[in-house]
Amino acid sequence: LKSPIEKIQNILQTSSEITTALTSALPPGDLPGADDFLPAFILCILRSNPSNFKSSLSYIQSYMPHSMQISEEGYVLANVMSGVSFLENLDEGSLSISKEDFRLGVEKRRLEISALIQKSKEKERSIMIEKLAVSAPPLRSPPSFPEITAREVRSARLSNTLPSRSNSYIPSSPPPPPPFPVKKRYSYISHTADTLGINDVEGLLREYKELVYTCERLVKEREEEMRRRDRKEREDKRRQMEGELEGYDNE
Repeated sequence: LKSPIEKIQNILQTSSEITTALTSALPPGDLPGADDFLPAFILCILRSNPSNFKSSLSYIQSYMPHSMQISEEGYVLANVMSGVSFLENLDEGSLSISKEDFRLGVEKRRLEISALIQKSKEKERSIMIEKLAVSAPPLRSPPSFPEITAREVRSARLSNTLPSRSNSYIPSSPPPPPPFPVKKRYSYISHTADTLGINDVEGLLREYKELVYTCERLVKEREEEMRRRDRKEREDKRRQMEGELEGYDNE
């Protein structure tokens, strides 16, 4: 976060570069006047489209030292505010072109912006697909299970057991160990999709819900902690800038 003095210095640098560009475009010996400078500054604001520009201007006005308000900095800031006000209230009667040309120009720009937004969304989508393709695990062929008759399924439902077969599926390799030490005992931490059965669904769902609730609570606590840090950093920065401004006024 920059101080008001730093921000107004950036605006002064922009003003100096605009004046230099206008001077080079005029005949030798001529200097640009206010009628040349203000339109050029408005065009610069329009083309650069700085983010949070009005908030920055309000910030500068609120905390800029009084000595700067009656100097070159204040004059340049007044021109910037005039340019912003002109752009905010711009309509077909503010320019030296016909209303039809103004309407066509606005419509053309809207179509260009819509095309840019669509292109940006498509690019983000393609990047996301590429990331998913890279991070996705390789596909494996599904295991083959023995055939079970409808009568056996019905009997299993009534007895709350699974029908057995002598040639029931046996995983080709033991389940991998957890990637890091686990303090709490989880019933399915060492299982794979091959070793889970129908009777495991209820317990697995219960542990999944516990995991979701825990993650949501941790995320919320993390967000609250980040907000507290941001508030503290902004408060510290504000106090620092107020001290700098107080020292500047005393000088």
